Amino acid sequence: MIAFIPSILVILSCFAIAYATLNLASGFSTAIISGLSTLTLIGLYFCISMAAPKLLKLNNILILNLVLSCAGIELVLRVMADRLPVDLVQMLPPKSQIRLLEARGLFTQTSLEGDGMLYHWRPMQKVKNLPWIQVDENGYRNPQRIREAAIVVLGDSVTIAQNSKRDLAALLRRQGYSSINLGFGGYGPLHYRDAYRRYVIETDIPHRHVVVNFCACNDVNDTQTYTRIVATGGDWQDYLSKTPNRTAFPFSFSPPWTISILFNLPYVVVQSIKDRQAAGSGKIQISLARGKISATGWLFSNLAGETLNRTWQPVRAALGDIVRMANSAKARVIFAYYPDMAQLYLPGLPLGSMERARAEQAYLQYSRRLSNLAREFGADFVDYTPAIRRANDKVLSVESEGDYHPNQIGVEAMFESLLPALNPVAPHPSTTPR
Repeated sequence: MIAFIPSILVILSCFAIAYATLNLASGFSTAIISGLSTLTLIGLYFCISMAAPKLLKLNNILILNLVLSCAGIELVLRVMADRLPVDLVQMLPPKSQIRLLEARGLFTQTSLEGDGMLYHWRPMQKVKNLPWIQVDENGYRNPQRIREAAIVVLGDSVTIAQNSKRDLAALLRRQGYSSINLGFGGYGPLHYRDAYRRYVIETDIPHRHVVVNFCACNDVNDTQTYTRIVATGGDWQDYLSKTPNRTAFPFSFSPPWTISILFNLPYVVVQSIKDRQAAGSGKIQISLARGKISATGWLFSNLAGETLNRTWQPVRAALGDIVRMANSAKARVIFAYYPDMAQLYLPGLPLGSMERARAEQAYLQYSRRLSNLAREFGADFVDYTPAIRRANDKVLSVESEGDYHPNQIGVEAMFESLLPALNPVAPHPSTTPR
């Protein structure tokens, strides 16, 4: 009877993986059917082989080698934990996942605090793998709580730039401007408004200028999500769970990392296929001064003018609120435009390609909307796009190819674009009478 145990375990594993796939997938597709069919055939083989002593012996040898291989992979994963890709970390058991993600400054259940729709890091938190990050008593990326500032910077993950050793506010401080960074990952314009109101206006912090970094990548969508969550009585936790991390493992105990990855793999594979289908199958090559880049499978702009018309109003209202609060504090506002990935790489996209045409359309529509809004509200307008395109043409200026988050070179390109707009209206603090 003992000889049958390895084969029985394989059969049970096939059923568990099939259960996980059915539980996680929203509908059948060719990939799901193929995967389930393969698991079914493997399970049937092991059922039949239990009646054949030679096959049963072969099964046990194969399973023994599989167990030894998994043990070796487990050891490698544990040793290289800090270097594992985020996508792989998200397939680990929850406790291990939280520990590794928190060490990288990423969102976890224990690294964030919030109230209402606002959220941020835990005050004074240390980020193990990002030692240059300093978190103030409000949970934002500042060396300390600042009582008076020349510049208040609002934005999302582009603004916090946590993988860059110096963010935009730090570069402004080096230039002599006292600056507060209230940017945070996942924020949209309504979060910008809320953070500005709570941590600057309501605390009466004197300031001269407000920089609103508008990210074409997701600011409109984030505003729609914020509005929907508030309408249903939700809070920041509901907002962050709009794309929940789902786990395939159907049991309550924490398995070895290799087992957790295997159980999560069906969902990841299905989602990867869906993403690839959404991106299209055409082969795209981007030509930049620093070389040619394969962009096959990248998600490019797909903007329709009527869609932007429907979704723009909440963005307009949020930015209008920021301008009104700034005016009451005798501060001037800059709307600073940051491009999405397709717009950033646009000069290298093939002439005449659909991807280039869509990126051009998106850039014109978004940047014109924001510049027109600045003119209407009496704010200034800065476009980061030309500077970061020039930088990225010569050397990688985002965190990785196909991303839009600026690395240190990209942040410095943003700073160089912003500085001329600040000089006339936000003089060096030492020159301002107290």
